[in-house]
Amino acid sequence: MSSTVAELLIVYESEAEQWASYMRSVLAGPVAPRGICCYDVGAVAGRRSQEDFLLLAQSRCKLLILSRGLLDALCPLRRFFLARVLRPPHQVVVLLCGVDSLAPLLEQVPLQGDGYLQISSEQDPHEYSAAVADIIRKGAQSASMEPVSRRASGPEAKLEKRLSAGSEAKLEKRLSAGSEAKLEKRLSAGSEARLEKRLSAGGAPAAKAPLLVVPNRVPCETPGEVYLLLQECVSSKEAEVEFSAGKHRVRVKTSSWNDYTLSVIVPDLPAGNVGVTLYSGGVARGRGQMQCYSSIGEVAHLLTRTADPVDFMCQALQVGSVEELDETLARCLMQKMPTGGLTHLPWDNQTASSSREDIPTLLHFVAQHGLRDVGSVLLQCPGAQRALHTPNRLGQTPPELAHAHGHTQLHILLQAALLFN
Repeated sequence: MSSTVAELLIVYESEAEQWASYMRSVLAGPVAPRGICCYDVGAVAGRRSQEDFLLLAQSRCKLLILSRGLLDALCPLRRFFLARVLRPPHQVVVLLCGVDSLAPLLEQVPLQGDGYLQISSEQDPHEYSAAVADIIRKGAQSASMEPVSRRASGPEAKLEKRLSAGSEAKLEKRLSAGSEAKLEKRLSAGSEARLEKRLSAGGAPAAKAPLLVVPNRVPCETPGEVYLLLQECVSSKEAEVEFSAGKHRVRVKTSSWNDYTLSVIVPDLPAGNVGVTLYSGGVARGRGQMQCYSSIGEVAHLLTRTADPVDFMCQALQVGSVEELDETLARCLMQKMPTGGLTHLPWDNQTASSSREDIPTLLHFVAQHGLRDVGSVLLQCPGAQRALHTPNRLGQTPPELAHAHGHTQLHILLQAALLFN
């Protein structure tokens, strides 16, 4: 992540990545593209440092895309992140995306929600731009006055209070008087060409086509409805959408959601990438991409995106650290274990042989990732001694693996189990 403070911070969850991309393209007019930082809260599960939290909190405006996926994925660490970054309230804009209000978020995160500016996904893009631009301008004004306000005391503080009492009202009046008209003029003057240039310049996430499809991944069995986010108004009476997958092409009529959003029912399509082309009056007005997936394909997609199984389990169980994951898994194992233990099961006393795998047993897994509590439970299970003596593909037994990864306490525990038996 860049070490510079962003003008605009867009916080989202991976489910709303298309909305983050769309908001980035819309707000690239009043905000310089290099001043926009998009941050997926999923990155918090990777145990980002508190220095990053502090740097993100210094952004002049924070835009939170509040989606159902973000609410469902709130683990303790992510709640801490949001509470740390989404302040002060007058610098925060919340885009309600598929949720009705802030209430579900405020139930889980200690925020001053009353001071937040709330916008809806049904509003027009120029309203988003005006709101964000207003907050950034006020932030720039307050930042330029901050050194004076810090030194003011006594009579100077009284004078500063008198000045600020009137200046804030005048500033708001000046910003609101004609600001939306000027902003729309800036966006309309060559916005399409500049937008394409900005989006191709880099930065994640960024739109690669003037037409965005939300959601951009739908199941083949029940594709349902998708929304097309537009850069300019298109009449839904003349609009058609062509879905193309290989030789399979289907045109479907659209319905209007608002001036800049169309909705369309996705027809039956085979699994794979699907081209989406919007036609109005027989002329192509925009192109985009989406993907249809089968149930088995979605499982494969999730597994290929899971680079770290421990992070994956932390997200699945909604825990914020490896220590919490260790406690949770150990507790689940103990709850499923018979009252008398597993001593009545037959014990495998076969001689341990080397394996061709990096992680041939569960004990190797806990040794590599430092899951001490889970290791303690597994040592009570039949076959534990054989697993302790089994080397992996690199010739490492669980005690050696724990030592190699710096898990000292777990190494001592596993070594003691070897000596005890």
